[in-house]
Amino acid sequence: MDEGQLEEAIEDGIRYVTVEPYGVSEGDEMLLYRPGTPVSVLSEGMRFWAHVVYDEDHPTELENWFLGSEANDSGFVGFRIKAEVALENPWEETTAEQLAQVFGVSFGLPEGAENVAYRWLESERLAEMQFTLESTSDEFCARIQPAALQEGELLNIAGMYFAWENEEEVSIGHCYGTIGQAQTGSEDWVELCLWYDAASGLMYSLSVCSTDLDGLDLTVVAEQVYAKAGRQDGERFEGVIMLEGMEETVRYEHIRNDTIGFEMDYDYERFERRSESDRECFVSCYDDPNNPENYLEVTYSPADTDTVAASVCETLSNDYDIIVESFMLDGADNCTRIDASEAKGGKGTPDLLQVVYIIPAADGSLIATAHCSFESAEGFGARFRNMMHTLVVIDGNR
Repeated sequence: MDEGQLEEAIEDGIRYVTVEPYGVSEGDEMLLYRPGTPVSVLSEGMRFWAHVVYDEDHPTELENWFLGSEANDSGFVGFRIKAEVALENPWEETTAEQLAQVFGVSFGLPEGAENVAYRWLESERLAEMQFTLESTSDEFCARIQPAALQEGELLNIAGMYFAWENEEEVSIGHCYGTIGQAQTGSEDWVELCLWYDAASGLMYSLSVCSTDLDGLDLTVVAEQVYAKAGRQDGERFEGVIMLEGMEETVRYEHIRNDTIGFEMDYDYERFERRSESDRECFVSCYDDPNNPENYLEVTYSPADTDTVAASVCETLSNDYDIIVESFMLDGADNCTRIDASEAKGGKGTPDLLQVVYIIPAADGSLIATAHCSFESAEGFGARFRNMMHTLVVIDGNR
């Protein structure tokens, strides 16, 4: 124990008890013996601690490393781990390109990120990005994992389980999340941000370890890690959705249409993308492509949303009893939603249903129309809703 060091102290309500390091407290010098050292150079007590006194063969040389204290006549032995019982590291070192192309997930790289490393845990379908920022030596860790969660539900995928302080709700992109801090037991602090992308079924976490969290806004870094609008056209990834009360893994492809002015994710295993100069169409793979019943179509209009909504309502009112409402999309905020699923005059449910989303754009409106048959309304309706929640308006090249 250092001279003048208190044996016991209480700071900030925590009791600290100082003790000597067990096994080396009386040793003025510690000697490290390598494998192959003659056992004869060790005292009888040191042979006991080196675990050679009981060996039937009475080896004449050390088979393992031994750290011994002559003054204390004791020591520590380090056993080699046999190859057949060694545990393989379950984490796989990878790259950003492999994560996107093979595993279907991608991180946004924060501005000033350095020492970036990527890993993948196959058993948990868990992706990880570690990095530091040029302005600090603090270590950051971001993770992504597919998950099917209810509204307002979050999953701690960071592997950190502390009593979080100052926890509060945040929004990352258009995703619900939380942020909190905790002290690790030393002078270090941990800050953790969790958020969930309900549209793509992906859970995110971002954590940082620091001795001083003042001046750090972790949500700013989280926004850059999320970088939802940063995916490339044609990039594929996996997500999880809830469909009829069951979890379902969905394989998405990200599309970006700079002419119309939007990007979104679609289920490429169940829909075929058909692009034209003035529209994007996603047709069910089970339909006749020349005469589909189940498809989602996105177009652009230079008119404002009120004008477009009035025109759509007038057209649909000829055959349907329509419902017009304000609707919030995860990626595009507030829009006008027109539901045409009841036949005109209360005559029941028609064979073909439509739901139209009219979304404000900088110089007009986007019009997304989901078409589905009555028989397929429940399944395709849910898939179209999930796809619509991924739509983001961007500047178009019109």
